[in-house]
Amino acid sequence: LATAAALLALLGDLLSLVPHPAALVVGRLVAGLGTGALLGAVTGFAARGEQAQKTLATMQLGLMIFATGFYLVLPAVVRATGGLTIFAGLAVAAAVAAACCWAWLPRVEAVADGQPAATNARAPMRFIPAAAIACLAIALAFVGQSAMWSFIVAIGQAKGFSMQTVGGVLAVCAAINIAGPLAGRLLGERLGLVAPMLVAIALLGLDAMLVANASGFAAFSAGTVLLVLLPGFALPYAFAFLGRIGDDRYAGAGPAFLMLGSAAGPVIAVGVSKAASLGVLGLIAAVIIFAATALLALGAVIGRRSAAAPILAGGST
Repeated sequence: LATAAALLALLGDLLSLVPHPAALVVGRLVAGLGTGALLGAVTGFAARGEQAQKTLATMQLGLMIFATGFYLVLPAVVRATGGLTIFAGLAVAAAVAAACCWAWLPRVEAVADGQPAATNARAPMRFIPAAAIACLAIALAFVGQSAMWSFIVAIGQAKGFSMQTVGGVLAVCAAINIAGPLAGRLLGERLGLVAPMLVAIALLGLDAMLVANASGFAAFSAGTVLLVLLPGFALPYAFAFLGRIGDDRYAGAGPAFLMLGSAAGPVIAVGVSKAASLGVLGLIAAVIIFAATALLALGAVIGRRSAAAPILAGGST
């Protein structure tokens, strides 16, 4: 599945090279579908292993480093060679991803639990209440986070900070965004999967209120940085948790719920900002994130009762 998804993304990037508006639209749709399916497939695979959280944190580190480097070189490349070069570069990346998936991901003969992969693939995906609750919680957490992030410039300017000043804070966020998954990679499962995840998401809710209500530049800057670092720290734990409680396909669905929440957040933020103040936006975002924290805790309790794996206690380091 991962190889097929990478090839689909490659096809979309190649279509985007055709100098026609319709080809560009179709190409980006196809590439987006392929990239999303690839992310889900690889996340689900990574969540199967004994060192799932560390593997997922390493994946996230690689993704952030690639994204940061890509956007750093993008303006210069576009100026020098034209806009279509972007899609050529993405096509190369998709081709490399397809080759890596084909060469390194396990074939149908073996999977992490020793069962034939073909048998696993044909088994229907069963409903796991704890996993379904956790997926909903991930979506809610990113509704709140993205609601704040989408208005971070407006919040900064409302506090009297210039566009250039706020832009400097965002540049710092881009430069240090790897610190979240790096910290998770170093911590591992010494405190289990659930405790770090719950603490990080709860702090994210407090941070939403801090960003909305901070009066000084130092508090605003710190809160803005935490809007990036805390989710980056929590996500590998959340996806590993989804894989640990029974079916790695829920972990594969995790990125989709993340994206749904990230898409809904700005829509909600626009409505709230028109009807109320930015302070109210911070309060609503915090309430949504705290609701996500409560749902994650509920999912952990249900999962602990139903799963054989020790998801709440400290694990491997």
